[in-house]
Amino acid sequence: MDNQPRLRVLTRSRHAMIAGVCAGLAEHYHLRKNGPRFVFVLFSCFFAIPVLIYCVLWLILPQETLLHSVRADVQRRANSIRR
Repeated sequence: MDNQPRLRVLTRSRHAMIAGVCAGLAEHYHLRKNGPRFVFVLFSCFFAIPVLIYCVLWLILPQETLLHSVRADVQRRANSIRR
């Protein structure tokens, strides 16, 4: 009935190691959580800009709500069962 695509908002994840920015990016783009973390650490060793970008995203991205987190987990598990 509702054929319009849902607007997905980029948020900081509750599954965070530091601030949840990398985990939030991974969830938003359907990546494994360690992928963006590895890329961030790798580029941070050579350049300072990833740290600056991380801090800016930490300040501007909203924290993921508990309801959104539970809904995403249930949807992820349902998709893995279908495959």
